[in-house]
Amino acid sequence: MKKLFFFTIILSVVLSCNNETVKENDFTVSGVIENGVGEKIVLIKLGSNSTPIDTVELGQDGAFSFSDDAVSNSPEFYVLTMVGSNSFIKLVIDSSDHIKVNSDTSNFAENYTVDGSKDSKLVKELDMRLRETLLSIDSLEIIYQEAMSGANHNRMTSDSVKTVLNKRFTKIYDKQHSYSIKFIETNHNSLASIVALSQEIAKDMRVIDIGKEREHFDKVDKTLFELYPNSESVIALHNFLEGKTTPPKTGKVNIGEEAPDISLPTPEGKELKLSSLRGNYVLLDFWASWCPPCRRENPNLVSTYNKYKSKGFTIFQVSLDKIDEEWKKGIKKDKLDNWHHVSDLLFWDSAPAARYGVRSIPASFLIDPSGKIIEINLKSESLGLKLSEIYGF
Repeated sequence: MKKLFFFTIILSVVLSCNNETVKENDFTVSGVIENGVGEKIVLIKLGSNSTPIDTVELGQDGAFSFSDDAVSNSPEFYVLTMVGSNSFIKLVIDSSDHIKVNSDTSNFAENYTVDGSKDSKLVKELDMRLRETLLSIDSLEIIYQEAMSGANHNRMTSDSVKTVLNKRFTKIYDKQHSYSIKFIETNHNSLASIVALSQEIAKDMRVIDIGKEREHFDKVDKTLFELYPNSESVIALHNFLEGKTTPPKTGKVNIGEEAPDISLPTPEGKELKLSSLRGNYVLLDFWASWCPPCRRENPNLVSTYNKYKSKGFTIFQVSLDKIDEEWKKGIKKDKLDNWHHVSDLLFWDSAPAARYGVRSIPASFLIDPSGKIIEINLKSESLGLKLSEIYGF
């Protein structure tokens, strides 16, 4: 999952039940999820320590309802997700909100409706707009790949296509950027503007660059900090801009260094060392069954592993789960049984995660046969390209 400096989304799915009666000043989140009989849906409060509020199982009518007596009178970020799902609905919930969410399991986080929360509607607007922009960018990559695979492909053709596509990319970016700036100007009193400030249009390319456009960050910070000085998300933004963010208590590893050894229990309870796999290329991958981006990446890992396993390539996955049963279910459901798994089941307190400086997942480290780290955070195509370079196919 990408960790966006101050707006941290850590999805931790924990099953629990709460049958307390609803007080008059409790917030509620209710609605209907179509085609979801038997599915479990979870409401999670986001923050430095994401907290599951409750889990409910959908019945025949797909109806669900959550309530919680708010710990403060400030709005905070929450997500609604299904157990084992790769998608989630972002919500901004204030202490006395009564929010209605309707969706369908087949398109859970896209074609949903939300009422009872203006900020949650604004977050949806932001997400839908960015999704459209990213699809437009993806289409440019398809055009480029098709042009490069054509019979008349040559260097001149390649340069010409790149020039045209770069201009199109710039136009798409400028349009998204203008939209985001206008959104913030109009909604700088809403927590949704924190989402707008955090959005990325490509890897390490934010829609709004804090280095060049600090004034937009300061405007949102000033307005929200005056309105909601007790909101955890607002405090995180304020502290970040004031330079008060506490440095993570983690280590860091770099390309070219020897990979620190890891020795943890497998799902069967046997101790396994990372160093025992030396002599092969190994992908050290940090993940968790509760992490939607990790679950989306797993099919790519399966495909890559199957392609190169005959050459000795293997995967050593370290789980940041804290429930043994959910960890094992995730392995089985995603068909990850063919490589190595370990976990100390300590969630974000995992010792290997701290040693490797892992602050968001998925996170990966490609290790060569001598035990040295040669690449960090290769995803999908980039991992495949690197292994193709190594193995020659």
